[in-house]
Amino acid sequence: MKKHVSLFCLAGLVGSLTVSHTLSGQTTPDYNTGVFGNSVKFRAAGAPLSISQFGTTKEFFFGGTFTVEFWAKVTPDYASGSSQWIQQEDGSISVGLVNFCTDYTCTELAPLPNIIFSLFSEADDTGPGEFSCFAEIPAYNEWFHVALVCNQNFGDSPATNEPGFGQMNIFINGYPAGIPLPAPPVNTVRYSDKPLLIGHHARNFFIDELRLWEIAKLGTGIRARMNQETETNASGLVAYYSFNAPATPAGSGAGKTFPNLSTGAGSPGSDLNGSMGANPFGFSIYPEFRQDRTFIATSGGDWNDPAIWGDGSQGIPDADETVTIDLPSAYDEIVLRGPLYANSIVFKNGRILTNGFMLNTYTVTAGASRYSYIVTDNGDDLGEGMYRISEAGWTYALLPIGNAQDYLPIKIRNGGSGNSGYTFYAEARVKDLMTSIIEPDAALDVPWELKAGVLSEGVQIDYQVKFHWYAHNEGRDFDRNQVYIANYHDGYWRRLGTGAPAEEAGDNLYAAAVMVREFSEFTGTSSEDVPLPVGLMKLRAAYEGKIPVLSWSTTFEANSDRFEVRSGLLSTAVKPGRIIFRMSIFMAMEKSTTG
Repeated sequence: MKKHVSLFCLAGLVGSLTVSHTLSGQTTPDYNTGVFGNSVKFRAAGAPLSISQFGTTKEFFFGGTFTVEFWAKVTPDYASGSSQWIQQEDGSISVGLVNFCTDYTCTELAPLPNIIFSLFSEADDTGPGEFSCFAEIPAYNEWFHVALVCNQNFGDSPATNEPGFGQMNIFINGYPAGIPLPAPPVNTVRYSDKPLLIGHHARNFFIDELRLWEIAKLGTGIRARMNQETETNASGLVAYYSFNAPATPAGSGAGKTFPNLSTGAGSPGSDLNGSMGANPFGFSIYPEFRQDRTFIATSGGDWNDPAIWGDGSQGIPDADETVTIDLPSAYDEIVLRGPLYANSIVFKNGRILTNGFMLNTYTVTAGASRYSYIVTDNGDDLGEGMYRISEAGWTYALLPIGNAQDYLPIKIRNGGSGNSGYTFYAEARVKDLMTSIIEPDAALDVPWELKAGVLSEGVQIDYQVKFHWYAHNEGRDFDRNQVYIANYHDGYWRRLGTGAPAEEAGDNLYAAAVMVREFSEFTGTSSEDVPLPVGLMKLRAAYEGKIPVLSWSTTFEANSDRFEVRSGLLSTAVKPGRIIFRMSIFMAMEKSTTG
């Protein structure tokens, strides 16, 4: 039977799914390094773990009944795109993450990504069939248990919401995370003799306790052993990788192996041993076998004090770690004592005070709010106290900054303009004082300083930037129905944009977006008296014979469309340069904006 269909589980496609249960006697997920030992960290995509004999030893494994279970931890790297955790090239299965857009233009992504579990049927004239389930992850930077179940056992009568005959679903922390939907019919799943790859397209992804079963496990069975190592001779266990066997010493590098510990019924034993895969890009970054280190700040104080990071036994985070800020109250702070680097930050509660130093994250942050963000403080005149993200891209990257009083974030994305594939860096702060501006009562009292750029030499892109503020940041004459972004550049405040109404951004925040290419200080204004974005260097009027001639030149122009030269009886639109007119009673020059 060959058929082309695309079926999707409902969880994750209709909005955020929060996995929570109040069942009596439920099992609490507990990833314990004292029990599980080493896990595997994938720092970059490209060098997977490879079970090379999988396609020839268990070629029909994914065509029938099975369960794949493992522990996973992910970081906000995945806000920038999809990833693949488990994959068989040209084969039957793909498991990874995808972050859905929240609007049709895809300018915003959902707060948390979804696991996507897909099986592919044999191809026919209309193409390969795809059967997929989705389920939102519980959180960033926290371990959670995943079980992918496909049930082809005729006559099975599982509990409510667990996969029945011909169904598939995703379990999170031992409970169904969606509504089970039909799986591919028996013996229709695409065959492949290729290896089974783990972490091939995954960055800062962690996995442990990978178990493959030739049975459809129920929630009770998953919960019974998810917090413990499993028995190597368990019935139906085909492959079991703990990643901490003696043959797999801690550390990274090519040549590592990880044995299949399973001796259960149907297990092919050593034929499914795995090894470190080659890196096709020539990088020297390989997966790392190690005990997990999860850094969660539970009290305020000095970032370099190990005591604020849990019990202090792990020391302080390295530059490639993702950290979670979960302080006792929104008023507690972690203070920088020097320039700081981290992979990413997950905010839950409390703030970070830059104290005059640069705070740099390699990729995007997550979870920031008016109660948990980065205070870009100048400190004791030690520096600027900027926050910097080193890698941003096609969707909005959040710069979760503010001052001591308010959360005043900036969002920035690649605006396209022919260079949409480039990532870029961005850094920002909220200044203490704003450069003098015309009609301050019609402006915001927020002076943002923003910089951005592409590291590739000679490449210039346009950026779409969105600035956020609260009502109490508005001057008494500020009109929220006509908001311009003003940019202080080359000694001038320039009015950008078209004076559009402010956007309601939730949590009593307002926002305005604008296209930007030049950076310095920004604020918002409703005033028509802010100089337009043109610097006039020379204006000359003279007669050529009996005809008056007006000519001019400019030092800069931004978002410009045309000049208009007006007399009392004549108004002519021209391109910048020179215009001849016959009646010159009154002359005015105007600038129209397009951005």
